[in-house]
Amino acid sequence: MLSSVYFLIGPTAAGKTEAALLIAPRLNAEIISADSMQVYRGADIVTAKPTSEERSRVRHHLVDILEPDEEWNVAEFREKALAAIRDILKRGKRPLVVGGSGLYIRTLIYGIFKGPGKDDPLRGRLQYSSARKGGQELWQELAAVDLKAAQGIAVQDRRRLIRALEVYHKTSVPLTVLKARRTGLSSAYSLHVTGLMRPRGELYERAEARVEEMFRAGLVEEVRLLVERGVGLTLSQCIGLKEVRGFLNGEWTLDEACERMKLATRHLVKKQLTWFRGESGVQWVTDDGAKRLGSGNEAARAVLQGWGF
Repeated sequence: MLSSVYFLIGPTAAGKTEAALLIAPRLNAEIISADSMQVYRGADIVTAKPTSEERSRVRHHLVDILEPDEEWNVAEFREKALAAIRDILKRGKRPLVVGGSGLYIRTLIYGIFKGPGKDDPLRGRLQYSSARKGGQELWQELAAVDLKAAQGIAVQDRRRLIRALEVYHKTSVPLTVLKARRTGLSSAYSLHVTGLMRPRGELYERAEARVEEMFRAGLVEEVRLLVERGVGLTLSQCIGLKEVRGFLNGEWTLDEACERMKLATRHLVKKQLTWFRGESGVQWVTDDGAKRLGSGNEAARAVLQGWGF
């Protein structure tokens, strides 16, 4: 019988952290963070990191493991997350992966696709053909050899069309077939993937309220200290860094920094919703208007029921 790995995913401000802290003790689980920014020490407020008190109640993995100037990517995440899963199971506990980074979740579940290296002469010919014939003809060329891949790429996205054709011409195997050969978690573990979802408007409201709370909790001072220590390329992409830096540099007021951060967070939520709509194999716990997710207790109860606890 395969060991189980549990996932609690969903967009920013859906209530994952609160629910996960309630779920973990019932599961006898330890949490693996699938957040791309919570790995950084000192970036507590800006990344909405679980507090030290919360982490004392439930052990967390992949939180506070890097300095702010160190780099981090999805491949490193997958390697360390797999090691954490093995370690947790070895000690007789259950892994609970929690996060809103769709790319990190997808890569952990399905593995990393390592296609053939770039072929400059072949790519040059495809780019020339694209410029001469147009995106529609390029799309039809891909559809003739890999319809499934073509259906997932917009006609205007010539970069991805060219890459898919490049892979096919180099390997004589469709891109979708090569991706299906990836080694993912499902071959070694029984996966239980549940997502928390709320209406878009409610997510926006919750996200904006969280931004305001971050400023009250000392976000400006935290960012100032991070900048003094040195912030690497990865952490610099975190929402809040740019906005507060602008205030510290005198580019805009504190209120403007807060509004800019709210806007960036809304854009992130919108992007996450689009991503998660395309994910298969997820059991969504939703707020359908008749039954509201409400508190973390209600969300945790619904998730646990879905998992048979």
